[in-house]
Amino acid sequence: MAIVIYRDIACANGHEAIYAILSRMVLNGWTTVASSDGTTRGTSAPGSAATLNNSNAWWLLNHTASGRKLGIQRKADSNTWTIQVTPPGKALSTGSASTMDSNASYTQSQRSNTQMYPSSGTTATKLHLVVDDASANWIALLRRTPHPGATYDGCTLLSGSAVTDQGWPANGDPYVTTFYFDDSNRVGGAPFSAGARNYNWLRFGISGESWNGTTSLENPGGAAGNTTVSPSGTDLLLELRWTNTSLPGVLGTAPLIRGLQPYREPTVGVDSGGTLNWAAFGSIAVPNDGVALVS
Repeated sequence: MAIVIYRDIACANGHEAIYAILSRMVLNGWTTVASSDGTTRGTSAPGSAATLNNSNAWWLLNHTASGRKLGIQRKADSNTWTIQVTPPGKALSTGSASTMDSNASYTQSQRSNTQMYPSSGTTATKLHLVVDDASANWIALLRRTPHPGATYDGCTLLSGSAVTDQGWPANGDPYVTTFYFDDSNRVGGAPFSAGARNYNWLRFGISGESWNGTTSLENPGGAAGNTTVSPSGTDLLLELRWTNTSLPGVLGTAPLIRGLQPYREPTVGVDSGGTLNWAAFGSIAVPNDGVALVS
């Protein structure tokens, strides 16, 4: 059981990036439920990244320890994807060549035929992926390469956060998913903003349950991501909590995300101590392998 980090993986297009993410998740705690090359549904993984470039091709994963499902399907082009999630304990009906397996009541398309990869300007990217093979915690960040200038943040963020809900232990599904693309390369601010970015189930399994998008990370006083230089002159990592403006409020600590203060440019890693054990993406930082990111 370990957190596995993949750094600076070059991706030339959207299907290559999605394949790079999912193929590595399969090596670390996830298995393939089914996939499609757009023509035929099967139960093995796609043969290559090129397979995911076929119209309506898809790949559906299961996290073996929790039973959580993640499915991603190519839509209009290699930059446009549908991303669906299913909570544990919910059986899936068999899909087809053009439709992912799903649960009629609980599978949610958090992104539907939505751009998730740059289609203009600098379209080559570098992937930073962190997967906890013992839990469903994972985060994937894509940044343009070389950096287009003016910003050193990422352009795509995909993640799942399994939290311990200390405020409401009866929470049936304490899990937050984030899938977001920002063509202006400011994706690091996405977790701090609710609405169409971060989702979780509220009151899961009881009366009033809802799939809710009012989830965000706390950022008291703008401490993470503002331009105030810390007194020490080095980067300061702040532990963050997922919260929801609807009940039950505070969900729990973000397992793989820290707030970064101050937010400096260029940011190629967290400089405190010179170890670069956290990699910076705008106002957030995620685990790194001790080496600075390259542009």
